[in-house]
Amino acid sequence: VAFTGVPNTIINTDIAITNNTSSSGTHWNLVANPFPAFLALNGDAKDNSSATSSFLWYNGDNVDVLGHTGFDEGVWYWDGTDYIAKNNSSSGNVYAVPGQAFFISAESSGNVSFRTGNVTTQASIGSGDDFIPGDDLNENNAEIHISATQNLVGNSTEIYFNEFGSDELNEGYDTRSFPSAVNRIYSRLVENDPGVNLAIQTLSFDEMWDKTIPIGINAISGEELTIGISYRTSPADLKVYLEDTELNTLTNLVEEDYVLIPQTDIEGVGRYFIHTSSDTMSSDDVSTSLLNAYKEVNANYITIEGLNTQSNITKVSLYNILGGKVFETVLNNSNNTHRIPINSLSKGIYIIELYSANYRLTKKLLIQ
Repeated sequence: VAFTGVPNTIINTDIAITNNTSSSGTHWNLVANPFPAFLALNGDAKDNSSATSSFLWYNGDNVDVLGHTGFDEGVWYWDGTDYIAKNNSSSGNVYAVPGQAFFISAESSGNVSFRTGNVTTQASIGSGDDFIPGDDLNENNAEIHISATQNLVGNSTEIYFNEFGSDELNEGYDTRSFPSAVNRIYSRLVENDPGVNLAIQTLSFDEMWDKTIPIGINAISGEELTIGISYRTSPADLKVYLEDTELNTLTNLVEEDYVLIPQTDIEGVGRYFIHTSSDTMSSDDVSTSLLNAYKEVNANYITIEGLNTQSNITKVSLYNILGGKVFETVLNNSNNTHRIPINSLSKGIYIIELYSANYRLTKKLLIQ
């Protein structure tokens, strides 16, 4: 490869990015490190190198050009098999090598900036992550990667515990799965889940020993499904259980994989949960049920999930902001997910109520 010209190490480089969601396009943009040096992508990489700022901080917080939604502040790169998400929680120091390409999400059409302050000349590359595994254990941080594989095809979802995490959305620390990824497995927010499938979720380190995390699984019937821990830096006394609410089983993934040949296709959330605990648990100790309702930004329907964890039927009622009932129906649990069309509804704020024999959920929905 022949290079012509002077390597750029002193000039900030702005690259035009676009958000075409208003015209049936996407908000995804492929960009690359334009400098002949490593680039600090997250805060840890900046703190442990000669960089004075990080790519994600400058573009995500300072000028706020990243992220079509709060779940889209991150970078996604191709590892040869799948698109992998990285954000401010990811594996300590995260760098981009010279020429490294990755996807970002644009909040609106404008410019993303590669700053000379992001360039590292004395980076701790050996203790960081340049999209290659191999990280040092930090006693105030922990991570667990849960993988799901079927017929040799699968992916993992990453769960981090650190000081920046909580049960709700943490922008720059909770990042969605790339839309063309395998998505055999993903997680959902512990609280106020809007139906976004997460490649990375960050939770509080102080609450690590008592957490229940919804997990989504997409699998076809008739082929062996294996769910296990592909990587972890969690404390030795932390037990990680996978609950199957349909079969009423609890599997300690630290000790063994969960293996199943599904009799029917599996899709969405509501059946599987990850439980973290320092205590030994059994299936008698947990009985998790999840009903969830949400409306995606551009969808003309309301999605209801978790029906097959309920007994018999679930009653659905929708109210306008004045308290008037505008819709009512009854759903059975033969399917885990149900979609309710909303084409006839006016724009505004609505309250949805889900009620079954063992669960009740009331939630606010915005229809635009």
